[in-house]
Amino acid sequence: MVVVAVPKGQRPARAGATTLLAVALAVGPGTPARLAAAAAAASESTPVTIPLTTCNPKPGVLNPGDYNGTVAIDSLIPNGEGELHINSHVHLDLSVDDAGAISGSWSLRSANYRTDVDLQVDILMEGGKITGDAHRLLLSGGHGTYTTTQDGDPVRKVIDNGRVSGTLFGTDLGGAVQIGSIGCDEISGSHTGAQGPFTDSGPTPVTLKKAGCSQKPRIDDSHDTPMDVSASTVDEFLTKAQYSAAGTVAVGHMAPKIGFEFDFDDKGKVSKVDYSLETRISVPRWVPGHPPPTPDQKALIDKAIALITVHENKHRDIAHRAAEKAVCAAVGLTADPAKAAVLKADCDGFREQEVLDLGQGAITVVRDKDGNAVDVKVGPLKVRPNYSKFPHSGC
Repeated sequence: MVVVAVPKGQRPARAGATTLLAVALAVGPGTPARLAAAAAAASESTPVTIPLTTCNPKPGVLNPGDYNGTVAIDSLIPNGEGELHINSHVHLDLSVDDAGAISGSWSLRSANYRTDVDLQVDILMEGGKITGDAHRLLLSGGHGTYTTTQDGDPVRKVIDNGRVSGTLFGTDLGGAVQIGSIGCDEISGSHTGAQGPFTDSGPTPVTLKKAGCSQKPRIDDSHDTPMDVSASTVDEFLTKAQYSAAGTVAVGHMAPKIGFEFDFDDKGKVSKVDYSLETRISVPRWVPGHPPPTPDQKALIDKAIALITVHENKHRDIAHRAAEKAVCAAVGLTADPAKAAVLKADCDGFREQEVLDLGQGAITVVRDKDGNAVDVKVGPLKVRPNYSKFPHSGC
């Protein structure tokens, strides 16, 4: 599942590469399910680190300018009757003046994308305030609505100063961004909070890009291919869903196909990056068969599908963030440094995929003392999947 191609027949003013990366949720022989990958990209050599502007970042100091970015968060919220699967998007707009003072705003949009119970949750919040320093950004305040709908009856609560009215706990929607690195044109770190104790996931990576690069990648997520599986138990389901992915027995995968080309100005510097990303997610999908599963086994099958789907969508989010970074990385550079800058952005994405799988790449069937399946859960891999070490990765 490794495909590398360099476009040919391009006009002299364009250059690029095409790469296929596949990330799979996998079942190893005699082991719990684990995540593996078949990846492709360029040579064994490490690309040169290219400064994107002439600025000189200083430790602990944010460069003046306007920054913005969006954090996509998947949350599992215990409800007593099941789990609510909430998809949230936190958007941040940040300004840094010449003296280093920080000001800005944030907003929150959340809605169910899947639920085990008949309850719909929708959050709409705007006008949040961003304060902090070069080490940590604090998200507070905001106003809006928090709506729950059950059996067709909506109950709308007011969000005022970042808190939900009429709840005993979990009312503070505020969060924080721990800043990990500062560059000339971006701030990278990890976001926590925004749904308080509701969110059971760990810190979510976030990159705030400096305003000025308006280019966007062309992203196509419309080619997902589910795999139909008929099974009576969760063990049978996971067994039938297996397929070979680069020597590993997999049960789901996310495959990004990446391509990029450059346009140059009259000085030989990149004026535009045409960057395309196509992602395909394949997860097993249960279909009726004989004999039918018991309610308990069907619930375990549904949970396994949900865990796989959530995980692969996290891979998709990482691919999106890498594409958004890569499309601006080469602007203003000559051909070779521009290609190295784009490959570096892609490589950073590969390494982020590795971190995700190392922390959440195993899916196991939990059994009671008699060996009966009672739950399905995800956990860490024991060995880091080295996507960035594959031949031609450029990493």
